[in-house]
Amino acid sequence: MNRFLISAALCATLAGCQGTGPRTESITDSPNAVKVETESAEKFLLVEVNRAVAQKMAQTKPKSLTTNFLPNTAPGPIVIGAGDVLDIAIVSTNANGFIDFTQSSVSPVSSTSLPPQTVGTDGAVSVPPLGRVNARGQSVQQFEQFLTRKLGEILVDPSVIVNLAERNSAQVSVVGDVNSPGRYPITQDSKHIIDIISAAGGPITRPEDLTVTVNRGGSTASIAADRLLANPHFNVHLQPNDVVTVKAERKTYSILGAATRNRAVEFTTNELTLAEALGEGSGLQNRRADKHGVFLYREVAKSVAGSVGGDTSQFAEATVPTIFQFDMAEPTTLFHAGKFTIQDGDIIYISDNIAEEINGALSAFTAFIPAPVEYVRAETIN
Repeated sequence: MNRFLISAALCATLAGCQGTGPRTESITDSPNAVKVETESAEKFLLVEVNRAVAQKMAQTKPKSLTTNFLPNTAPGPIVIGAGDVLDIAIVSTNANGFIDFTQSSVSPVSSTSLPPQTVGTDGAVSVPPLGRVNARGQSVQQFEQFLTRKLGEILVDPSVIVNLAERNSAQVSVVGDVNSPGRYPITQDSKHIIDIISAAGGPITRPEDLTVTVNRGGSTASIAADRLLANPHFNVHLQPNDVVTVKAERKTYSILGAATRNRAVEFTTNELTLAEALGEGSGLQNRRADKHGVFLYREVAKSVAGSVGGDTSQFAEATVPTIFQFDMAEPTTLFHAGKFTIQDGDIIYISDNIAEEINGALSAFTAFIPAPVEYVRAETIN
């Protein structure tokens, strides 16, 4: 009688499980499937996280943020180029004096300010009475000396003052999360990355969440903005036509398994910890989750894997598939989870508690099996 009831319950359960598509077996065992044979036993590195491992991984930044960035090449001299705007003033002196009609007086000094001169594509500007003179490739001081010498052949003891009003020939572009994106000139007082970002009004959010990328001649280099601010070594000189991008990069990690919520989580900060990531997933399911089995999956560089004690000799690739294990039943593990930083593409998996799986299976059967007292009543009735 009992076997009959159990069998009937199983049949009813299976009959009710229609699903929304083909079962696993109908796909994997289909005679029409042409299978690609792959190696099933792929090795991975399993690392139990303690304080030392957590601190080591906290110091390990993504490759794009830990390079030497750009070489700090010495900037070239500030020279005049095509498109620059010059302010030129010619000052002459004469012992007999010059008549100043505006003041109705005689002055020993005569000053003439020319209209702003834009350096043409030919590299020249108009300077009366000299006509078109070449300015391109000269520093402001060199051009002043050149004009003074040339005007000295015509005027009495002239002096020339040249000001580089707009430097359009050597600019960089600043884009992204800054207050005033645009093109900005490289000047004597604005040659470094931080100078240019400041000229663009500074970032619109906190530096801890930003990445600074410089595109130069088709190649790029990136660094976390807080590291750029903390280390003057990374505050390199910029070159003409560099493109500086200040951006809060959108990264994601996935939280799967016995978490309260399974989902992909987007984040922008460079300092998100595992404890914070678990909080974003609303934590572990109280009864379902195995507190000993919180795992983080990540491909890490061989050097990083070796630094936490891993034997990398069995891995041929440059990166090692690594699973970090956190035993949340240990009181100190929460300290480690608060130091271990999350990276883009990480997968957090929380395994199921085997005892809860067994309880769930038993509960499914109990729903279909009458209590013993019901058997007695049925037999008594018959």
